[in-house]
Parts: sequence; C-alpha cells; structure tokens
Amino acid sequence: MIFRQFVDDDLGCASYLIGCADGGTAVVVDPAYRIEHYLAEAEKRGVRVVRVLETHTHADHVSGHGRLALEHGVPISVHSAAGATFPHDPLADGVEIYPGHVAGSLCGAGMSSKASSTIGFERRFNHALTKPDLESFVSDVAGSLPPRPPTIDRVVELNRGPFVAAPEPVGRLDRIAEGGVVLDVRSPDEFAAGHVPGALNVPVGGSSFATKAGFVLPLERPIVLHGSVDEVDAAAVGLRAVGFLELAGFLTDVPATERMEPVGLDEVERRLATGEIDLVDVREADERDRGYIPGSRHIPYRLARQAAENGLAGGKPVVTICESGARAAVAASVMAAAGIDARPVLHGGVHDWRGETVAFRRCG
Repeated sequence: MIFRQFVDDDLGCASYLIGCADGGTAVVVDPAYRIEHYLAEAEKRGVRVVRVLETHTHADHVSGHGRLALEHGVPISVHSAAGATFPHDPLADGVEIYPGHVAGSLCGAGMSSKASSTIGFERRFNHALTKPDLESFVSDVAGSLPPRPPTIDRVVELNRGPFVAAPEPVGRLDRIAEGGVVLDVRSPDEFAAGHVPGALNVPVGGSSFATKAGFVLPLERPIVLHGSVDEVDAAAVGLRAVGFLELAGFLTDVPATERMEPVGLDEVERRLATGEIDLVDVREADERDRGYIPGSRHIPYRLARQAAENGLAGGKPVVTICESGARAAVAASVMAAAGIDARPVLHGGVHDWRGETVAFRRCG
C-alpha cells in the first residue's frame, strides 16, 4: 500500500498519491497545478498514475487534473454536484475522508494543522459540530470565514472548465512589459534598499506568498517579476497556483532607483505623539481587537490597494504596522505605488510597542 501526503504550507492544501505497489498503479487525489512531484514519486515507487480523484471544485488553487489528463491521458473522477464541464466520471458520496485543506487554507477558519483525523474524533472535538441547531451552526460558520481573495472566482472557473495545460516558461525581460505591474519578490529589506519605481513587494520567502499576492495584484494587468532566478521560479509556481497563469516575464538586472526607508518604533512613537504621521494597522480585525495602538487606523493589508485607489484622507505621511513587519511591507509598497508617502515598520510590530495599547471586544 502506497499512501503519500503532499502538503502545500503556503496555501494550506493537501494532496495525495495512493496506490498499490504489487499492482503497479496509483491515483492522485486533489492534485496541485505543479504535478511533477506526483510523477516523480510514482516513478520512484514503481507505479503508474491511472486516475485523478477530485474531492471538490477547488477555489483557492488551480488544480493539476487538466495537466495530468492532457499530458498523460489520466481520467478524472469528481462528485456529480461539482458542476465540472470537463470530461470526467461522476462520483457519489460514501468515502473515508483525509483533509484536502489544513490550517492556513482560505477555505475555512479555525482549521486544525493535523494531517489526518477520524470521523469520530471530529464529531467529538470539532467546534463546528458542537452547535445545538442549524441556525447557530450557520451563524458560526458564516461569521468566521476568512477574507475572500479576488482570485477565487477565476480559480473556480479554471477548475470547472476546460483542462488547463502546462505553463510556458517565464522568460527574461530587458524592460517592463507595456501596462505591466512589477511584483518584487525579494525580501523587504532588499526592496527597501532599492526597487523599480511603482513595484509591489510580496516576498516569496515569506509565509502565504500566493495568498498575499492574490489580494494585492490587479487581475487585469500583465505581471512582471523581479528577483533572483530561484526567487522568480518559486514565485511563478505560487502565482500560477492561485490563477495567475499568464506571467509577462521577469527582471533581474534593472535600475532599482526607488527607496523606502523603514521606520523604527521609537520614531513612530515620537511622530505619532506630535500628529505628524498617519499610523495604519494592517492586521486583520480579530488581531487588532486583541490590542492596538491608540491613534492608529485600521486597514488590513489586503485592502491597501483599494484604500490607496480611493484616496487616504489627511495627506500625512503613512506608516504601516503589523505583527512582525511582513504585511506592513506589502501594504506600504502598494500604497507607495499609488503615490502615497508610505513607509513600513519592518522589524517589530504592535506587540513590541512600549506604550499603551487598547483591546476591543465585539458584541454578538
């Protein structure tokens, strides 16, 4: 018996290679768009992938079922209620379940990081199953869902529709494509030291890269990547997983003339007290409720582009802050690209604040 779990920690998604070594066959369950690791594992184990099993139509990542069908002739099975328009064999209920999503996935809230479980364990300990009636269950589930990224509709349609073929290699560019947006995938410190004017910064080495990029990138513009070859390769995998299939190319040696000097907490404290800056807390609402800096405003990093496009009131220089600097860097780059004087607190965050913080408890 072959049972191999693959977990994408960046997206919080799990997929599986399940097979029989004696029979020489295997199936892939919920494949990611990057299928090479399944094929390598199957070859290593001496089995041939003979079917794809999709547990549902995925909304947070592009599936690899199309590539397995187009490149290797593998048939696909999916539930009859999935609304799939590609060739498939319909399934009905009645399967023992391993998770297709774990902690970090956008498909649920309060999810466990356990890689496997049992129905009995979930019936006893899963908080969603402790509700006394349907109304309270729906209220709890609907009220705790994570933010919905703009890429979801695109991903769902890609996964329901015609097969998605293998991507073209990302080519090197000597200039920015017309109408393109530069996504700088280097570290926040490298970005701060010098970047292409107007670039957005989402470090590929940070957590939840693809999710963060999906929130801040405009869906309609060509994407030009900036970083090392290894960083660009990793970024391309993440972006394609959330539906950004058409990448214009990448830059490695371009004039990086723009600077973004980080702000220290001492400077924040001094300038906030004198009213010189607009301090923007870019964490999520539940994080802010547990403690925030008096006088700060709340704009989650994922809404920075909309806020910048709609104009930030006051006209003061903006300083962004979060828990550790990662989301503050993303938000500041998005605001700066929109023409706002924005700088991040890179090394530190709200919990390092030495002054007073305020907690907030919501009713209902």
